[in-house]
Amino acid sequence: AHPERGRRILETRLLAKDETGWKSWTYVWDDAQTDAFLEVAGAALPTSWRGVSGKKQSLEYLVPNLNQCKGCHSFDGQFVPLGMTARQLNRGEGPENQLVKWTANSWLDLPENFQPAAAPRLADYSDAQNTDLNARARAYLDGNCGHCHNAHGPASTSGMFLDFAENTPERLGIGKPPVAAGRGSGNRRFGIVPGKPNESILLYRMEHDDPGIRMPELGRQMAHREGIELIKNWIKNLKQ
Repeated sequence: AHPERGRRILETRLLAKDETGWKSWTYVWDDAQTDAFLEVAGAALPTSWRGVSGKKQSLEYLVPNLNQCKGCHSFDGQFVPLGMTARQLNRGEGPENQLVKWTANSWLDLPENFQPAAAPRLADYSDAQNTDLNARARAYLDGNCGHCHNAHGPASTSGMFLDFAENTPERLGIGKPPVAAGRGSGNRRFGIVPGKPNESILLYRMEHDDPGIRMPELGRQMAHREGIELIKNWIKNLKQ
């Protein structure tokens, strides 16, 4: 930690596996930035900083309790880690493909004769100049929403699946009414309304910072402006 540079570490989250399965642990750092202490019940930490524009910003940073971790870290009801996927890593790292390079470094174990070009690959959602808008949006939704919004994830009961493999319009949320969004719907009728981002529940929940409305529910307190702009443009360009 480097307090003299204006940096403050708030928390460290840890997943550890023992003979009974995966466990979650959350540690909150002290003011001296020299040690972190287990906080089973979570915490609310008032935090302020200056953004790139120089304007001061502040929020109450929420540290999840140990039970909340299972809200995202779940597959078919089992507590699991979340992390990078092969389709996210199937891209260049310098002159080499990341999957090939990591295998050469013994960080991964790939099948013999693996061919990156024949394997699933997500687009770079930030590459607006060289990448198709739909590919960028689907990559963003897969990485940020698809780990919950899939047939095996915690949001399976929503019927809205945002992982990269889903191509059925209604299951993506197009023209689909919410199952139980409550006030999270913002009085909007459908998950995605092609051509009308401001009528789409998906965008509403991405934009909001209310804990009872926002998506993802945990792990963020601020709206991701670049992601919102991407999904807004994607919905705007979807054909009705």
